[in-house]
Amino acid sequence: MRGRPKDGVYKYCAECGCEFYINKSKSIERKYCSLECDRKQKRKLVYNDQDKTKLCGTCMEWKSFVMFAAQKKESNNLDYPLLQSNCRFCSKNLDIEFKKNNKKHLSDYKKILYWEDPEKFRNRNRNMSDESRLKKNTKQREYAKLNKEKVLMYNRIRA
Repeated sequence: MRGRPKDGVYKYCAECGCEFYINKSKSIERKYCSLECDRKQKRKLVYNDQDKTKLCGTCMEWKSFVMFAAQKKESNNLDYPLLQSNCRFCSKNLDIEFKKNNKKHLSDYKKILYWEDPEKFRNRNRNMSDESRLKKNTKQREYAKLNKEKVLMYNRIRA
């Protein structure tokens, strides 16, 4: 007999029930025979495929699959849907909160993107539909009416 003698134990997988060998030197107790069984068990904690519901990671409520956006990566080669961890409502609230708390960072980032390819941003404004342009101009006029002092200060600084 070559090598070291086997000093581990055989266990049964908690997911599929098959027998597998664990080396005694492994410090972590394994419950599953394979990575696939481990992933199936973790999926059961968050997904309920029979009722087509999922646990939202933020509000911790069980919601329908429809309430979650699909994950773009790695979801096309699986036989079940991979969904984002937060429901659409919580994702939107988190996005609003992030934008509120990181205004400076986002404005700096937009400036960097603009100066990398300014023509791209100019074309976006040129190709705007009449409806979009009207909507944008209406919003700008409303802001100017509500914030006359800010607009005046901005125009003084610009001039």
